[in-house]
Amino acid sequence: MLQRISLDEALACIALHLAAARKPVERVALEHSLGRVMAEALRAPFALPRFSNSAVDGFAVCAESLRGDETTLQLVGKQFAGAANTVFVAPGQCAAISTGAAIPSGADSVVMWEDCTRTDSQVRIQGAVQRGQWVRYAGEEYAQNDVVLHAGDRLDAARVALAASFGSTMLRCVAKPRVVVLASGDELVTPSHEHVLQGSQIFDANRPLLTALLAQDGADVFVHPLLPDQEGAIESALLQAASRADLIITTGGASAGAADFMPRIIQKLGTVHFWRVRIKPGMPALFGEVSGVPILALPGNPVSVLSTYLLLARPALMRLSGQEPKPWLQLPVPLAHGHQKQHMRREFARAALRLGGDTVQAHLVEGQGSHRLSSLLGGQWQNQRDAHIGFLDLPEGVRSYEPGERVMFTPFAGLL
Repeated sequence: MLQRISLDEALACIALHLAAARKPVERVALEHSLGRVMAEALRAPFALPRFSNSAVDGFAVCAESLRGDETTLQLVGKQFAGAANTVFVAPGQCAAISTGAAIPSGADSVVMWEDCTRTDSQVRIQGAVQRGQWVRYAGEEYAQNDVVLHAGDRLDAARVALAASFGSTMLRCVAKPRVVVLASGDELVTPSHEHVLQGSQIFDANRPLLTALLAQDGADVFVHPLLPDQEGAIESALLQAASRADLIITTGGASAGAADFMPRIIQKLGTVHFWRVRIKPGMPALFGEVSGVPILALPGNPVSVLSTYLLLARPALMRLSGQEPKPWLQLPVPLAHGHQKQHMRREFARAALRLGGDTVQAHLVEGQGSHRLSSLLGGQWQNQRDAHIGFLDLPEGVRSYEPGERVMFTPFAGLL
């Protein structure tokens, strides 16, 4: 078992143990494909555009006919989108054409409608025309048999539209990974407006947080009832989860306290590949297997749950979906103030990116405790319309940061 490893080592470990894990393939109707992952490439059955066509409403012409200050052309017909190409344009002639209509035979360019003066049978055009002007050429976007969508692509609105433009109605996609979510803790209560909290009870926010993240990432999510801090109950729940899951994610009980049973139980039932990662928040994160099913045991504080999900669980889920995880978008931005990092771990601090004058600056959120969900909304900046909330990636090592020093910022908009 690896302990206190770096984030890069943790990701490499996950990649190694999930390298052979692939889900079955299923056919998915195009209208239900949003968010699904392509299991194989989609190739263009024909060129796109399928024929050369006009990018504007105007007149199709031969460029060689327009070389002087003003040219008058004979109007010989009309070409509309969707109609067969039946018009021929010779030098000295033109044809009215609508956007998307096929370029008439003989024509090689289009002049915009508003750049022309028209009578019943003639069109007067000012100046010269560049050959190919306002023409969308056949195959300029895709040639026949080009790869349109790649295996591992997650289908967003643009990709769904692209598949539709080639007439696709069914797509071969990776089956959704089944993820079981468990949370343990005697203090936890399922959210309810009817329940009155007693003693030191708190409402559970972690399962709703994970359910939302997993659903967004294309998983079939099964949420287990809350578990008490009892080894027998946790062990039974883990075995039950392993019988139906492709991935198990737990929160709570992953550290080294008296009621933190998760590492010991996972070791008993299977294997612990690593435990504790040199990150803040989220150091107690664990990755292993129970009955051959991968499991990620995340800490119990909600900010730690979010950060370890994004850093560790999402890459694992992507690999189970047939995707290669991509690195986060990171932007170098200057700090608005100094900061003293007082620990060795790599830290993902919550911060707000704001425009000050003509300079963008990063402001750390007040209150970086991993229990403070408000820090994910920007803390003191959450009601500022010009503030963009995200993570500052502060590398390992103790050090001081000066005002204006550049640090790497990842907006939540790209993560959530």
